[in-house]
Amino acid sequence: MTGLASGGVIPGYAPGHYSVPAMLSPGEGVLVPEAVRALGGAAAIDQLNRLYSRGRVGGDTSVQGLPALPGAVGQVQGAAAPAAHVTQNV
Repeated sequence: MTGLASGGVIPGYAPGHYSVPAMLSPGEGVLVPEAVRALGGAAAIDQLNRLYSRGRVGGDTSVQGLPALPGAVGQVQGAAAPAAHVTQNV
């Protein structure tokens, strides 16, 4: 599998069946499929990756205009945007 260097969700559903090798950088995280679904699915994960990878290749340059996040993440979206703004100004 290629093309997920900027983040993403591996297609399919096979919890507990580890068949996809992954190269990770220190500090990166891996979620179980149920957590991805609870957070709003691949769309929410993609949006979070865009939001928090600002300044890197493929990252958004601002949080303005981002659509509302679905799922559990949407409930804390208001708290995430100010935090992202603070890190941009550091």
